Amino acid sequence: FGEEDEDDATQLCSLVEVTPRTGRRHQIRQHMGMALDAPLVGDPLYRRGKRLTTIAAAAPLLVGKPGSVLFLHAAALALRHPVTGEALSFSDPLPTAFEGLVSALRRR
Repeated sequence: FGEEDEDDATQLCSLVEVTPRTGRRHQIRQHMGMALDAPLVGDPLYRRGKRLTTIAAAAPLLVGKPGSVLFLHAAALALRHPVTGEALSFSDPLPTAFEGLVSALRRR
């Protein structure tokens, strides 16, 4: 998805699926923002010096202080219970705010 900002530079926004290799804190945020130079929408921390700009379609969905809403969602999680060893799996649909952003960007 692309959109023109006030500096007339194209901002890109993509919906991606990633699979973390470890459970390390901030692994996806850090890899996307620092290694791939593709920070998450709403992430004020891992930006490699890029200014925090808000895609216009996301602005109404980012309520509160910067960084209070990150467009990062765990759609599925699988693990073994630490005591019983039972295989557990959980899934969750895309949040309404995410669906709203994707719909707004597709209309552009």
